[in-house]
Amino acid sequence: MLDCLRIKELHAATIHATVSFDFQREYQKQRKETIDNYRGFQTMDSSDHPVVQRGIKAAELISDVSDEVKPLIQEFKETCFQIFSFWWMEICGF
Repeated sequence: MLDCLRIKELHAATIHATVSFDFQREYQKQRKETIDNYRGFQTMDSSDHPVVQRGIKAAELISDVSDEVKPLIQEFKETCFQIFSFWWMEICGF
């Protein structure tokens, strides 16, 4: 009876060790893949980084829009200034 119990414990320990070893091996494989995938950003030239490139593109788009909109903004400011000046003159009695 004691031998049977020992064999069951040994069998359970062997299964646990095998599962643990497989898990560890799979973890190490995924760890290596993850490091290989993300290490590139650490060694990459900063001007080539995708986030920097996206920022440059956004700045160019904003610059293009602002060149088209600048005359409209200037006209709006002049109109507002004229309205405010007229309103201020009315209040001050000029």
